[in-house]
Amino acid sequence: MKKITLILSVALTISGIVGCSNPSSNYQGKKVTFLVGEHEYGTPQSLPKFAAQHLDPLGVENTFIFAAGNDRTSEDCHTFHGIAEGLDSADVLVISIRRRYPVEADMAKIRQWIESGKPTIMVRTASHAFGERTKGEGYQAPAGHASWNTIDVDVLGVSYQGHYREKEGDNRLNVNTWIEESAASHSIVQNLDFSESFMIGDKLYE
Repeated sequence: MKKITLILSVALTISGIVGCSNPSSNYQGKKVTFLVGEHEYGTPQSLPKFAAQHLDPLGVENTFIFAAGNDRTSEDCHTFHGIAEGLDSADVLVISIRRRYPVEADMAKIRQWIESGKPTIMVRTASHAFGERTKGEGYQAPAGHASWNTIDVDVLGVSYQGHYREKEGDNRLNVNTWIEESAASHSIVQNLDFSESFMIGDKLYE
């Protein structure tokens, strides 16, 4: 069994905007735009459920923009309706996308939003949200659409290299975590206990 150590760093840009720094505050009218284009991890189902359970009760307005399709032989896979309007009215952008390529004007809006420093939350596979690859059909931006192949480095400061493969036998990892001292007073980590290690699967991103 392998043993690794991870640092748990909580950087929640939604805090103080829609409801983490002071749960009793009024967030009526704050707006979150969710940009979703993947079918491997179930976020088209889980993110609306999350919003309904945790954001709606705070008075947050949630806008969901889904890819028009998942067939990589069709441009629908890379088509999102309402990005410009969704970003123009948003306070926070949440991205859960895997290798999709919006039309050039929409990609320009997304880049402008992120590069201007506006609050953005990227869910797992968004490390390669708009990145192209040569393997497989439909992983290159169609004519009139645009990729962002360096979003992992430009935005997250990492270089996504795929993920570790599953192996036969015991392929779990024993993970140690802790809260950084500088973040110990943050409201989101109160009452969390990382004194014991826990087991996770071995398909971590590389």
